Amino acid sequence: MIREIGAAIAAERTRQGLGIGDLGVDPSVVEAIEAGTPGITTTELARIATALQLDLVALRAGVVRARARPSVFLRRRGALEEFAAADAALLDAALEHARARNTLARLLGDDAGVFPSHKLAPRGVAADAEHAAAHQGHQLARELRRTLGNDADPLADMREVAELRCGVAVLVRRLATIGASAFAVKSGDAAAIVLAPIRLLREPIARVWIAHELCRILFDVDAGGVHVVIDFDGDRHVQDAEGRSRAFAAELLLPEAGLRKLIGPPANVSGEPAARNLVAMARDAFGSTWQVAANRLCNVGYVSPALRDWLDRQPAPAMTRAWTTSVPAAEAPSVHVAALTVRAYNAGHLTDAEARAVLDVDPLAPLPWER
Repeated sequence: MIREIGAAIAAERTRQGLGIGDLGVDPSVVEAIEAGTPGITTTELARIATALQLDLVALRAGVVRARARPSVFLRRRGALEEFAAADAALLDAALEHARARNTLARLLGDDAGVFPSHKLAPRGVAADAEHAAAHQGHQLARELRRTLGNDADPLADMREVAELRCGVAVLVRRLATIGASAFAVKSGDAAAIVLAPIRLLREPIARVWIAHELCRILFDVDAGGVHVVIDFDGDRHVQDAEGRSRAFAAELLLPEAGLRKLIGPPANVSGEPAARNLVAMARDAFGSTWQVAANRLCNVGYVSPALRDWLDRQPAPAMTRAWTTSVPAAEAPSVHVAALTVRAYNAGHLTDAEARAVLDVDPLAPLPWER
């Protein structure tokens, strides 16, 4: 099999016009594997597959199979700028991180999650009638909640929902694309949410961003390429796909069934103090931003839509409950991948070098649990 792998690498490298020093590993390793000499590590083979844009599983069998072009959904605030080329490599690394998450989960016998298991089917955005996309977003959020076994209660840590339940890696990275707040990147076998560093600790913006991007990953059709979404604060006239994702996030975080349990049936409140109190109650009980809670209560009839703009302008009162999302530090591995790596290492599934590669630790540095 080593000869087949080496021959496949040599043929694809030549076809792409790359030198032996262009594959991300020591040139002597490339020379050896192409000559059919044993000794390449799994980490080195993965780096070669990445450099050649090949499917790693197929390459291990000596088969050249191009890796599927991922779909990248970019959520932006402010004026339209170009997608920064530097983020392409960042997102590719995020996808590899998500693939490592899935591999480790399988090794340890964990549930792969909603996305890797294809428990929910992507589908086109409904746009055949006014508000159709928003209604579909609500339905999709209810579908995910049913899959999670929670129709009405608050979702605690959205990072855990994304990683442990949905199988989507969550990372925090310093993004080069100006104005970018979040990326969703997926291919057929893996998906990741990449957040810009979050400083708004008093308000659970991370929960909203993760919920929003989950809709992209779970339900947007995987067409390949970069798709830019401009998301202006307060702009309710948005394109259908963005409208669906917003509605999905609102229903996922503030489910109508949960609001009925908390408040009772909608009463279309028109008094300003009462409306403000309802929004504060819903926001604190379910964990969302003030704007998301205000729009949600207006949309489902708890508060008169005439108060929507007034509520948008109100300073948000301090929350009575902390809704902290356990996102990793900027540039760190995802929380779930770090935990899986420790378990897999202790179970003997990973060597020191493989654990360092997964966690992106320098080969000469100690592993995190050895410090």
